[in-house]
Amino acid sequence: STITRMDTTTSTEASTLIGLMWLASPALPVGAFAYSEGLESAVDAGLVRDEDGAAKWLVDQFWLAGARSEMPAAAHATQADDVRAVNTWVLCTRECGEQRAQCLQMGRSMHDWMRNGPFGNDARLAWLPSSELTWPVAFALAAVLHGLNDRDSLLALGFGWAENMTQA
Repeated sequence: STITRMDTTTSTEASTLIGLMWLASPALPVGAFAYSEGLESAVDAGLVRDEDGAAKWLVDQFWLAGARSEMPAAAHATQADDVRAVNTWVLCTRECGEQRAQCLQMGRSMHDWMRNGPFGNDARLAWLPSSELTWPVAFALAAVLHGLNDRDSLLALGFGWAENMTQA
């Protein structure tokens, strides 16, 4: 048998892969690990009792929030003429103060991570105060700064959420 060497002549592919791994990682220091988005309560209440129940709950939650809000907002933020309007829409769609606080805390943490990391001097980080930046818009900004395409960044966003929920 033969092992075929991968073509490693283009650094763009490697940097894109690293950017995706960073953004999809549950170890990304944005505080997502602190939020189970109701899964722990569902387990405590006996609504989720086993692996099948957890899988159903996760799929339902993804379709309820991720597919209808987080992912479309992130995708729209990379293309919008008025990103502030997307950010405001995200804040208006949070159903309670806890969800709003989570969205803002994770957005602020992502902004801080970008500012303290390789993008610290990028002017695009100054367009909105970090205290007002929502998670999907901050994620979209990070994807743009990494040079990621929408499809791959949305896959990273969805995977990161699913991985975090699985760990919860």
